[in-house]
Amino acid sequence: MPPDYLNNYVRRTPQPSRQEDGSTEYDLVPPEAHQWFNVQRVVVDKKISMPGDRGFYCAVPVGDGEGKMVGAFGEVPIRRSKHVFIPVGMGDYEIVNTGSGPLEVICCYPPKLP
Repeated sequence: MPPDYLNNYVRRTPQPSRQEDGSTEYDLVPPEAHQWFNVQRVVVDKKISMPGDRGFYCAVPVGDGEGKMVGAFGEVPIRRSKHVFIPVGMGDYEIVNTGSGPLEVICCYPPKLP
């Protein structure tokens, strides 16, 4: 592969897609991949709202942070090695950081439907 392609496309620098109260959501794959899948990294300082319109997906806490998911369903604690599958139609919820350092969650989404 040409070095320019490798450095600017294959080895991407995560791009912030949304910020809220000091928390940031980053795109980890380019938009043209969304027809097959999407992956985002969410770094939670205090809390961040998560829209309920993203379909069925998996949220994977990574690192040493701790937190909880809060919504109409109540509260679910999350931490590394505690993967959570988000069902279609669950509705909006928040990820709340309950630890002393940042909470990082990788969200793995299915293809974006037309």
